[in-house]
Amino acid sequence: MNKLNNKQIESVITKRLYEGSRVSSERYEGTYLSMTKKLYYANRLQLTANPYLQPIYAYSMEERTPNHWRLTLVTDKTYRRLREVWE
Repeated sequence: MNKLNNKQIESVITKRLYEGSRVSSERYEGTYLSMTKKLYYANRLQLTANPYLQPIYAYSMEERTPNHWRLTLVTDKTYRRLREVWE
């Protein structure tokens, strides 16, 4: 998983392309701790052998206001299982 800066992530979201592949993105907002947990579990799931998990190509994590962060995951498609894992 590659970390992207704000300008790069906005370009990916606008063009819906990442390194020549069609992608979509999922955004989550919350505290720093909850967003780092989300990123950890998303990354951890990539290391499993489950064929139903989607690849996460890149991410961006930025502070929106004090103690309120936005995590953006660049994926190959909109995938509900990540939300289910989080909930």
